[in-house]
Amino acid sequence: MQKESIVDVDLGDNVQQEMSVLFSDIRDLTTLSESMTPEDNFKFINAYMLNVEQAIVENQGFIDKYIGDEIMALFTGEADNAVKAGIAMLHRLRE
Repeated sequence: MQKESIVDVDLGDNVQQEMSVLFSDIRDLTTLSESMTPEDNFKFINAYMLNVEQAIVENQGFIDKYIGDEIMALFTGEADNAVKAGIAMLHRLRE
């Protein structure tokens, strides 16, 4: 939107673009979290989010919103960027 700050955005300002959307969440998180302490849950989620966010940003995406453990990321430009981010996320999870 070419604004210097989010506070410069006025109600009704908008830009229309084609984008790719990537959704990610942790499979069976409820079951997994039941076997962890609250502290371990907190550390696990934070480590997951940090790694996933880095994969998204490194592939020219940005996070639109968090919904629990779900992340919705948007990518302008090539749809391949979303696919590459998804692949990078899988590699980071294995590590």
